[in-house]
Amino acid sequence: MLSATGDHSRDPDNQNGIYTGQLQTNRPVTVAGVTGMRKTYIVTANNPLPPPSGTSQVLYVFVSSGRTYWIDYDRYPGEADLASAFDAMVSNTFRFSS
Repeated sequence: MLSATGDHSRDPDNQNGIYTGQLQTNRPVTVAGVTGMRKTYIVTANNPLPPPSGTSQVLYVFVSSGRTYWIDYDRYPGEADLASAFDAMVSNTFRFSS
């Protein structure tokens, strides 16, 4: 998880330095009363640094009390898919403070 002061939700590729592949889905979500976005990506590039090609990514972006929050999960090729557990963790444990 990363956060930064200000609303960066409308910045181009608003990931605050988190590398993401090609956008697959983008849908609104509400967690702890705060509406944000849940985005999924697939890495297709063969970059010299991780994540490798074939990685599936989930990125949540929220803005609350003047801060932007990015919460991400990368599933490398061949690893178990823990996206549903990651979604449950974000939905059930993440809280925002003012």
